[in-house]
Amino acid sequence: MLFTWMSTRNSGSETTVLGFRADAYTPGASAKSPTVWVGTLTRDEVDNACPRHSEVQSITDQSAEATDRGAYPNASQYGTAIHKRIQETINGPTTVPRSPPPDPNFRAEASLLKSQDARYGRSGSIRIDVLKNPGKGTVCVYDIKTGDSGLTLARMRELSSTVQFYYPGTKSIIVTEVRPRR
Repeated sequence: MLFTWMSTRNSGSETTVLGFRADAYTPGASAKSPTVWVGTLTRDEVDNACPRHSEVQSITDQSAEATDRGAYPNASQYGTAIHKRIQETINGPTTVPRSPPPDPNFRAEASLLKSQDARYGRSGSIRIDVLKNPGKGTVCVYDIKTGDSGLTLARMRELSSTVQFYYPGTKSIIVTEVRPRR
């Protein structure tokens, strides 16, 4: 709840992030090594930890600008259209059969069942909006938001298990909401 509330206060110079150890849902947290940390970082601090943060923000802004809200009957379909544009920008055009993304460590709309890759949108799959493994033991998750909803504890658990599948050995996960700035 703290993350969701703080995210409503994001600005052009500061972003709320949720950072947690990859083993966040196992015992062992201590005052020196908290399981979960929620706080505000400057744009430069987020960019330092997650080098493609500014790029994801720019892609999100461009996708929202290119998507006419009036062309969609509801907010959900509008949000889906923006997510689809982001996916094609990061992963490349949709092909049949599906081509792998240009950078397997920078993926959009990754769909997984609990322990395996899944066809995009498969029933029961978990989908991460954008994830990046900068190769430093930390994986960055960008949760694209076009409406009023925020992250839930259940969604954080899904993100953690999905990141662990794609990148075994991950030590920490940084999650930030990315919203169109218009």
